[in-house]
Amino acid sequence: MKAVKALVGRVGSIRAWTIAVPIVVTALVVGGALAVAGEGPAIDYDEAARIAMEKVGVAGRATSTVPGPKGDMIEVSGEDGRIVWVDPDTGHVRGVIGELRAADRDLRSELTTSAAQALAFAAVRSINPAVTGMELVRCERINSSFNFMWQRVDKNGVMLPQWAAIGVEADTGAMGSYTSESEPVEIDTKPILSRRRAQEVAKGLVPDGALEAWMRLQVMRDRNRRQTLVWYAAYSWTETDPTAQARGHNGTWTASRTMFIDAKTGEDVTARFY
Repeated sequence: MKAVKALVGRVGSIRAWTIAVPIVVTALVVGGALAVAGEGPAIDYDEAARIAMEKVGVAGRATSTVPGPKGDMIEVSGEDGRIVWVDPDTGHVRGVIGELRAADRDLRSELTTSAAQALAFAAVRSINPAVTGMELVRCERINSSFNFMWQRVDKNGVMLPQWAAIGVEADTGAMGSYTSESEPVEIDTKPILSRRRAQEVAKGLVPDGALEAWMRLQVMRDRNRRQTLVWYAAYSWTETDPTAQARGHNGTWTASRTMFIDAKTGEDVTARFY
């Protein structure tokens, strides 16, 4: 369970560019394997351990299933302390806690952004070859770490629930925990609501003068596990407290709000995702 909390923490760090769907526990563990109502999983514990070794190089044993942000996962505990999560239905490696690539002791200087990106892409591709068809949607440096995320974007410009993310240490080249998702799209991704109309709806939900941080089309799964095509928007504005200012304090701060506008109906459906 500590490992699950670590993954949830990682997912939390990614929420700036995508949203974590609430955890739903629906599986039943029977005789050392995951049983799903009506049928068994495609991947058993032994196969999950084999996948962890083949894709990530982690030798270990699978002994349990754990809840994850997008459903249950088989957990493989590596002999080196790393943890690998495998999707029991598809065999997709959905997460790795622990270094994917060890520190490079011969690294003579800090990695440039392009060098870190190349290392990260090679590591992700070795686990998830589908990343070659995805777009780089996040590339940033926070302190001594680079963070990269690749995501599939369709012909309508919609960000699909198929992505991979990883961090790289600039001074050592070590690669931190890896997270990914590979969810099939079950809905039509052609929007009816235009960007301009979505902006009008969103601006009606925030104070006058609020600034748009982002507005993008995305396929999301709500609390009831239903996929919805939404305009995912974020706005920020300045709040003031006259009382605090009268006492000589700053009295100003930045407020923000994220929201989800149904791209078919124009309805504010934010409450369905929290």
